[in-house]
Amino acid sequence: MSFLIDYLPAYLFPLGERTVDRWGVAGISLGGHSAWILLGGGEIVGSCQNQGIETLCFTDTRIQVGIPIIGCPDYVKLMQHRAETCGIIFDAPNIPTTFLKTMSKTNPASKDYATLERSNPFLGKKILVLSGAEDKLVPWVASQEFYDHLEVGAEGVKELLLQTGAGHECTGEMVDAAARFVERMMV
Repeated sequence: MSFLIDYLPAYLFPLGERTVDRWGVAGISLGGHSAWILLGGGEIVGSCQNQGIETLCFTDTRIQVGIPIIGCPDYVKLMQHRAETCGIIFDAPNIPTTFLKTMSKTNPASKDYATLERSNPFLGKKILVLSGAEDKLVPWVASQEFYDHLEVGAEGVKELLLQTGAGHECTGEMVDAAARFVERMMV
């Protein structure tokens, strides 16, 4: 993603006629999981300035707006739910410990997402979560605890559309909500 952010402006505006100064990410399903990771689930890569405050850098800090659509910020919890539903024991050898260790490096729920301390990679982010209340593949129950405790700070925005009657789908209402959010946060 950082590579795209570095080079996309040159492709879009080869004469430098415009400057891209805001970056956001949206994704559906697996793309929704990825959006959560890009918003703050990556590994610490050092320290940097974020809104004039020295903070820890997790993923590309240029991504300040995110719209995860039918995605889950706690991939481990989602996989546990799926294993239980299928009658699979969520332990080795079914789920290798090395795989769990790798997942925890990028799993947003393994970060300090519930604090207002600088260790929270979600501070200052603008996030719109779009989920189907009847989604059986990525059920809201796997995301709810994370969302309820997620802190984005005074500069951040956290909104939710949990659409009644919707399953694992991106509905017209979700698309409309996403468009309004992008307009408010990025235009």
